[in-house]
Amino acid sequence: MPEEIKDKKKRGWVKNAIIIFLAVMLVLTFFSNTIMNRSLPEVAVQMVDQNTINTQIRGTGTITAVQTYEVILQDTRTVQTVNITAGQQVTTGDLLFTLAAGEGSALDEAQNTLDQMRLDYQKALINATNADYASQNREIQRLREDLEEAQAERDAIYASSQAYDEDLTAMRDYQNRLDTYNALVTAAQAEVDRAQENLNSVSQGTGDYSAVTEAQNTLNQRQRELTAAQNTLASERLRYGGIYDNIVAAAVAWIGHDYDMEHAGDEGYVKWEDMTEEARQKVIDEKLPVYLPAQAATYDDESNEKKAYDAITAAQDAVDTAQAARDSAQAQLSSAQAAYNAANNGNALYNTYRKALQDAQTKLEEAQRNVTNTQATIDAIKTRTDSYKTADDNVETLEDSLEDKLLALEQQQKTDSKTQQLEQLDLQAQRDKIAEQEALVASLGGGDTSGNEVLAPVTGIVQSVSITAGNTTTPGTAIAVIEVPDLGYQVEFTVTAEQARQVSVGDSAQISNNYWWGSTDISAELVNIKTDPKAPQQNKILVFSIRGEDVTAGTQISLSIGARSSTYETVVPNSAVRSDANGNFVYLLVAKPSPLGNRYVAQRVDVQVAATDDVNSAVTGGIVAGDYVIATSTAPIETGMYVRMAEG
Repeated sequence: MPEEIKDKKKRGWVKNAIIIFLAVMLVLTFFSNTIMNRSLPEVAVQMVDQNTINTQIRGTGTITAVQTYEVILQDTRTVQTVNITAGQQVTTGDLLFTLAAGEGSALDEAQNTLDQMRLDYQKALINATNADYASQNREIQRLREDLEEAQAERDAIYASSQAYDEDLTAMRDYQNRLDTYNALVTAAQAEVDRAQENLNSVSQGTGDYSAVTEAQNTLNQRQRELTAAQNTLASERLRYGGIYDNIVAAAVAWIGHDYDMEHAGDEGYVKWEDMTEEARQKVIDEKLPVYLPAQAATYDDESNEKKAYDAITAAQDAVDTAQAARDSAQAQLSSAQAAYNAANNGNALYNTYRKALQDAQTKLEEAQRNVTNTQATIDAIKTRTDSYKTADDNVETLEDSLEDKLLALEQQQKTDSKTQQLEQLDLQAQRDKIAEQEALVASLGGGDTSGNEVLAPVTGIVQSVSITAGNTTTPGTAIAVIEVPDLGYQVEFTVTAEQARQVSVGDSAQISNNYWWGSTDISAELVNIKTDPKAPQQNKILVFSIRGEDVTAGTQISLSIGARSSTYETVVPNSAVRSDANGNFVYLLVAKPSPLGNRYVAQRVDVQVAATDDVNSAVTGGIVAGDYVIATSTAPIETGMYVRMAEG
């Protein structure tokens, strides 16, 4: 065989061998993966998704009676006979124990203690605070009366604060006028002095000037009286002008009404409202002196209208009287001046100077009158405003005093209330201790025994008996406990503070024990939420009232309360949530690609449980919606372990 052919055959064999080897290796790899996967834990997964959680607070506790009564003897006695057993129903007065003959040594001591406690209680009653505020109330009432009187005095000066402000403005205006008038007086006085010097330089006539001077002085006095009356009228007008004008308007309306009634039948009659102003005014001037007093008489004597009419009328009468007196004085001065002039007609130059002096004196007197009148007006306004300010300050002082008294009384009442409450608490504590001591004395002296018999103080069920016949009692130690079912039963269990915030007193709870499902005879209601003394910052204790014919003390009962529905973004099955010393976690199913397909690894992710119900839990942490979590596995798994998916 040629060498070339031999080489070709040899190379073909090698090629076939390699192909066969690779095929065998491929088969072995496939079967090895399959065998290895069969040995991995099989897991069931569920996708993380949004869902609704119906949360409920659950707990289990032992039913206890709300109240139990401990049968306690306060002396050492020997029990001769035990007449009851645990679970027995007893009523008040039933025989519980028979004691051996003997007398307690603690009775005298207990009686002495009771007597002292009663004495202390009587002393406490005598020394108790007796809150009597009659004196303070009288002071407050007097202050209120003084304040009302002060307010009335202040308001009588000014009808309103606006009138007070108007007076202040007017006083400033009059002060400016006074400055001007004083300047005029100074100038007029200089003119008088010059005229007097001229007059003194010539011979006087034979006339007597003293009569003129006296008449001038009288005129000056009457002018001052007139000015004072006019100032008073102006003041009263400032105070009551608006009210008085209303009275005048009412009187004018009355005149118009009567005029129409009187002249309605006259030929060419013109109605009051159609008359000219001049014609109406003529009728008003004629009839107003009669109608105005009649209109004023229609008001009550204490009314502001009557006060305004009386004040302005009196002021106007005074002005009229002063005006008449002033006119009379002016006439007398003119007469005296004429007589004096007639006596001095022979001296023309003297008369010229005398006339200049008289004119200068007239100007001076006019300026002085203006000063006097203006100053009188300023003084009147100042007196009124000062009186108002004083009265207003008095009102403020009384208001402050009244407020201080009221605050002091309020503070005293608060203090006394606290003191009385504390005293009542102390007295109640004393009464409670006296009642306890009386019960002790009654117990030692036969209050709950008949001779040497211990009787049931309440109706109920004997919960336990802690002594047997022949043994002696220990003072202060219960020898039997009686459950009082009439006051009800309760159960309590501990929850977190967050759970406690989800429920309220008065909420009803569901009985979840299997043998009580659907029972309508047993109900539970939350009656108290109290702090857990073992973990006051983290936990609370829920106390439930249990009612029903089948309820007995000592029975375990499971309750659920506070169903609430909330939607969460990441919800997983309860079986997917695991926990260890580091907290809660879940296993995510993570796919890893390989030449023969995906392989799956369990990966731990720490989570926090936000809410849970019977099926699912809402969690937060390193997972998102769409992830797959391992719900169950056929064997224990750890993070990083390969697992296989359940078939189907």
